[in-house]
Amino acid sequence: MIEIDVEPRSAEWFALREGIPTASEFYKIITPRTGQLSAQADLYIGELIAEMIVKPDDVDSHWMERGRRLEQEAIDWYSFHTDTDVQPGGIIFLNDKSAAVSPDSKIGTDGLLEVKCLKPSHHVNYLLLGNLPSEFRPQTHGALYISQRKWLDFVLYCPGFKQLLVRVVPNDYTERVATALWQFINRLNAAKSRIFEDK
Repeated sequence: MIEIDVEPRSAEWFALREGIPTASEFYKIITPRTGQLSAQADLYIGELIAEMIVKPDDVDSHWMERGRRLEQEAIDWYSFHTDTDVQPGGIIFLNDKSAAVSPDSKIGTDGLLEVKCLKPSHHVNYLLLGNLPSEFRPQTHGALYISQRKWLDFVLYCPGFKQLLVRVVPNDYTERVATALWQFINRLNAAKSRIFEDK
């Protein structure tokens, strides 16, 4: 694995991730419930190759922008609630830089932190579920695989509500994610070769 300290959403951060599958998008590669390669994978290949040629429009919804505004507040809540020192997440790559994760924070040498600040109705639904929502399984287990860390703390944070904290550790689902990820990387590399072969 390769770790790079870089400011999130900076020009350098975007450049380092260009054309590379990142854990926050692994739901496009891996079916959340089964951990198998998703039918969306080919569409994501198109997105990744296109962003290497044309900069994508950075159009955010109100809720995405709200989530980003609350992210540091959520990290601070976690640090205080767990009495834990957190470090900036930067970017962590597989050794060949074929996939990456940009964790919200790193915790020592063993842990990662991922926070989600969702709209209140979604927050309530996930609170009632009381566990890691299935849609975030590919991201969290993909992050564990890429970083080779022992655990990831997943936080759902919404002001005015009870917060949800779930610890995720590697298991057989992580192995399925790794298998599907490498299938995807091979398909992505083949597609890049076809698109760029005459360039």
